Amino acid sequence: MKRIFTFLMSLILFMGCEKPEQEAMISLAPEQETSITIPSDGDSFDVYFTSSQDWTAEIVYKSGGEGWAHVTPSSGKGGGSSVLLNVNVEKNSESESRTAEVVITSGTKKASVAFTQKKKSGLLPGPDPDLVFRLVDKSAEVSAEGGIVEVTVEYNVEYKCEITVDWIKEIESKSYDRKVHVFEVLPNDSEKPRSTTVSFCGNGTCIPFKVEQAG
Repeated sequence: MKRIFTFLMSLILFMGCEKPEQEAMISLAPEQETSITIPSDGDSFDVYFTSSQDWTAEIVYKSGGEGWAHVTPSSGKGGGSSVLLNVNVEKNSESESRTAEVVITSGTKKASVAFTQKKKSGLLPGPDPDLVFRLVDKSAEVSAEGGIVEVTVEYNVEYKCEITVDWIKEIESKSYDRKVHVFEVLPNDSEKPRSTTVSFCGNGTCIPFKVEQAG
């Protein structure tokens, strides 16, 4: 009986001497931005964090495909000292913006920084190539009886619409992620066909939209 008691006491003491496994701790630096915007031409940014244990870093893509961003280093040792990651984002040649996250993992803990890259520059020259201003269609044909013409503008700049004739008038405009201008073309009482251009001006340039009407 005494031996059993002594064994149990030794086991308790042994278990008490074992150090509990330290839970992983990971945190971003207080000044670290957690949402970053990248220009369409590409850029890089830094991520600062600390981790108590070994860690890994990866890019988790949310939209726009994969492989267009790279993080270095991708792993390291913990210890509580500040760690610097560099994220390099390639040029975006697509007409849509794209998003991803830098995800840092240590044990069961995670920290992340999200970033969004702008879509490719506007196709027209202007003072700022990151701005978008273009027409979906460039012309329309209308019968002699007149009719309705819709012009869709893709934009992220301020612009204006200029009409120089009295036989076309704008009757409506609808805004979504793009803007649709609705024009009424009045009947042509002449036997001769006629044409004009409606100008859309913004981002340092004017885009003509040609309207041709039969006689």
